[in-house]
Amino acid sequence: MKTRLEFYSHMFESRVLRRALSLAIAVAIALFVERYYAQVQEFWIPLTTIFVMQLTLRTDARQAFLRFIVVLCSIFTLSLLKQFIVNSFLANSIFVGIFVVVIFLHYWQERTLSPLYTFSLVGILALLMLAPFSPAINIFARLHDVTLGGGIGILATLLIFPLREDVEFRNGIIPVFKAFRDYLFAIQNLILTPASSEGIATAKKYRLEAIMQNSIFPEWVYEMGFNPILREGHRHFLLCTEQIAEVLFAMHHVVRHQFAPDLITDLMPVIIVCFDRTAKIMDAVISRLELNKLDTSVIDFVDDILALRKKVNELVTQPLDFVEGSQDYIMLAGLIYDFKDLQRLLLKLAEALRDN
Repeated sequence: MKTRLEFYSHMFESRVLRRALSLAIAVAIALFVERYYAQVQEFWIPLTTIFVMQLTLRTDARQAFLRFIVVLCSIFTLSLLKQFIVNSFLANSIFVGIFVVVIFLHYWQERTLSPLYTFSLVGILALLMLAPFSPAINIFARLHDVTLGGGIGILATLLIFPLREDVEFRNGIIPVFKAFRDYLFAIQNLILTPASSEGIATAKKYRLEAIMQNSIFPEWVYEMGFNPILREGHRHFLLCTEQIAEVLFAMHHVVRHQFAPDLITDLMPVIIVCFDRTAKIMDAVISRLELNKLDTSVIDFVDDILALRKKVNELVTQPLDFVEGSQDYIMLAGLIYDFKDLQRLLLKLAEALRDN
């Protein structure tokens, strides 16, 4: 019994399933209202409901309301054109021209245009132009039906399985940090046992890239219109996350270098400590994202990086920053800077999570 409840609980955590159920319930309500309360009987109520609910993860209420206004203004504009212009082709042409200008201005302002939004809007407007216009049909009758459909869509968005931005963000970012941790362990094994670990490290890299390109990755925080109260913190966190991925990719490139075996043997204890401390900080970030208490005892490993730098300096006769001879020491310098960048980024995230 408990297993079945857990299954249904996890199932309803799916954003796609919740959105599909919300849309299905809203359309059912819209069809019922269309059957008994529509004034035109052209299915504008369910069509507007569907259009209003085709949203991304931005602020749903704001998006839904803006889409409702778009349909409302479109119907009002085209109805007026057809009422005062006898030639239907000319009226439709003027309307298409207005539509193209509005879409261009929208793209010019936001520098982004959702394909789903564009296709659904084009579909609505095509149906509007193909719908027979009759003087007997009052413009306000159509606007009445569109208002009912828009109201159903907005209320369904807010009340039926509403999207919780903080939960969606955490669900999207936790798999990324778990992939970071696995990739870090693979990089550590690659520098210690290069012969047997290259394939595993490459596979972990591809897995990380796939996760970051997955639809669950919360890139929606960059979109225009996202909740301004949450926008700054979420974008800061996501930017740091993407920079961590870049540092790990750079670290992977560095450790693929064929270091001298004696050099790695001398540095192995310090390198292992740096990798382990980094992994512990990642675990602390993951734990905090899972709403556990942040472990502040592991959020600083500057001493470990200094120890690695000191050990490398002991193995070279010149200061590390001015090494021009051995490629091994140049690569080690790159590894040290990668650890410093990881420390800086992870400390930023830990500090942000400590405040929440």
